[in-house]
This record gives sequence, structure tokens and C-alpha cells, in this order.
Amino acid sequence: MFLLQRRGTNAMAFVWDFMARIYRPLRRVWPFSAMAAAEHEQLTKLAMRAVLNRLCIGVDLGCGVGHARKILPPEAVVFGVDRSFQMALRAADAGYQAVVVADIRCLPFAAQFDFIVCV
Repeated sequence: MFLLQRRGTNAMAFVWDFMARIYRPLRRVWPFSAMAAAEHEQLTKLAMRAVLNRLCIGVDLGCGVGHARKILPPEAVVFGVDRSFQMALRAADAGYQAVVVADIRCLPFAAQFDFIVCV
């Protein structure tokens, strides 16, 4: 696991860098907990319907702290992208192949992906 930093991210990254400190605890408080539970349920359903295996390569756009990665099959190779360095730093422990700090409107990838997650 490694973390790459890309320069030139949006000014909103500052806000999300601040939010990164309270994001996980905040998701446990209602009404955010209800939204997180619904998000988890929908992602689980989608992951079960998709044919993902260890040969699949995917990208999680706006990965935040890595909640979506925990739902995807562990065999799948998934890259995380977030414009907040602090969010990406916390996502680095979620099981991504790599986490890149970048704006999703200007991705630093030349590769093609089998699937994309963007929640």
C-alpha cells in the first residue's frame, strides 16, 4: 500500500481535510448513521450483482476514508482517488492497491478499469 500526492487539487480539499478528522465518528450519529446504513446496503447489493474477481481492476472515485472498499471483494484490485490528502491518508488502510490524491475531473491514470465506484 502506498499513497501518492498530486498537486493542484481544488480549494474544497481544505474543507475535506478538516472533515477527515470527524468523518468516521460522524457517520455513527443519526441521521448520518441512517444514510451510511442505506449506502452500505445498496453498495453490498451492487457488489453481489457484479461479476468481480481477482482479475478485475477498479477505481473508487471520491473514496473518502475507504468505506466502499470494505464492501468490494478483497480479490479485486481497487485504486482509491480523493482530492483530500487527509481523507486519502485514512483510506490508505482500507485495502486499496494505491490511493491517489487528485481531482476526479482530471484523473492521473492512463489505464482502463473494469468497474468504477463513485458514492
